Amino acid sequence: MNDTTNAWLAEYDRAIQRVAGITTGLSEAQANWKPAPKKWSITECMDHLNQSMGTYGACMAPAIAKAKAKGKTGNAPYDRGTFIGRFILKTLKKGSGSNLPAPGVFKPTASHFELASVRQKLTNVLTGAGEMLKQADGLAMGKVVFGTPVSALVRVSLAQAFELHAIHTHRHLDQMERVKQHADFPKA
Repeated sequence: MNDTTNAWLAEYDRAIQRVAGITTGLSEAQANWKPAPKKWSITECMDHLNQSMGTYGACMAPAIAKAKAKGKTGNAPYDRGTFIGRFILKTLKKGSGSNLPAPGVFKPTASHFELASVRQKLTNVLTGAGEMLKQADGLAMGKVVFGTPVSALVRVSLAQAFELHAIHTHRHLDQMERVKQHADFPKA
């Protein structure tokens, strides 16, 4: 694997460790506490990541299989990809857009979750993303393009999707840490 792929894998592994660190010892009340009515709880952040990465994965897996079948191998520059993919990544990297509402397909599926269940699902999703990245190793990921869960017309490359998820995951882990540090966060 190249340095870029290894860096993304490391970010997924680091995210798994952060999830455990943030959520270990939390009560159900703490995990489901919201700092404001329209703000997400820790479990809602995790469910959002489960939704976004899970639905993206369902789009990415066929793209990987198709690219492998067609022999789209190589070390294409990872900074290529689609215009919309570059725009999304630029927005995420700048930290702007943090208050943009999540598309409906990525919103939490409930307002209350069982902590152990949603945490295990997120760990599985992050592990699965790493496995998918390993499966894509050797493909020209900057040139393999697929339609996103938002719309088949909104297309990104595999490289952009893997990087997007690495950045997006840590942004929501940061959000989970801010919830824990909130002055009104429950003591137990």
